[in-house]
Order: sequence, then structure tokens, then C-alpha cells
Amino acid sequence: MFYKLNSRLKKVILISFIYILTGAVSLWANERSSEKSEGAESGEEDFETREWSRKENRLKEYESQIHSLKDEIKYLIKEKNESSSSEQKRNLVKQIAEKHEEMNQIISKYNSLKLELKYKYPDKKAYQKKFVPLKKQTLEEIENEMGLD
Repeated sequence: MFYKLNSRLKKVILISFIYILTGAVSLWANERSSEKSEGAESGEEDFETREWSRKENRLKEYESQIHSLKDEIKYLIKEKNESSSSEQKRNLVKQIAEKHEEMNQIISKYNSLKLELKYKYPDKKAYQKKFVPLKKQTLEEIENEMGLD
């Protein structure tokens, strides 16, 4: 079935898979490093470090999901613009709206988790450089962004 998809959709699926795989590997690596440092730290500090790592990995996961959904939305918009069938356009618009709503929900989760990390772990300033707040985009903004590519 995968071989029947066009090349643009294959790229979107491949990029999505890579983002998800990267998040999983990162989570695994952080868990392994926290296990190794288990003997060196006290129980409370170790718990805080593990909790911080879990939340940081969740931020990375949200970020990859957002990028993946944005790529899918761009692809669907392109397909909608190239489509000549009104029925197909309606289906694509429905899919775009669903993906957009899902992306906005994940952006909300991302921003709330980022704020939680900011106030719960004020001593860990590194996240402020890595994770910037994400703004919810309208479909028109995404379409305009595509025109600049």
C-alpha cells in the first residue's frame, strides 16, 4: 500500500516517522542516563531530575508532533489547491480542519508544559533557549507560509 502513495506523501510520512523515532530515542537515552546517575544523587534530587527529563522529552515529542501536523496540513492544502473535484476538495478541507484543530490542541499542551517547567524548575534555564513558546497559526497563515517556500 505504501508504494501506491505519491512521493510528497511518502516524504511527509517519512519525516513524521523520523520525528517520532527521534523522540523515542531521546526518551530512552535520558532514562538510561538517569539510571546510571541513580547511585550518585540523593532520592529527591534523582526524582526531580527524572521528572524534569520526562517533561523535557514530552516537550520534544509535542514539538515533533506539531511539525509533523504542520507538514501534513501543508500537503493537504497543496492537494486541495490542485484538486479539480469539488467532492475531493470538501474532503480535503475537512481533513485540514481536523489536523488544524489537533495541532492547536498540541500547541496548547506544549505551551502549558513549558510554563510549568519555567516555574517548577527555575534553576534549569537551558530549556528557555531550547523551547520557545509556539503561537497558534490560522490556516491562512500556514497557506501564506507555503507561498514563501
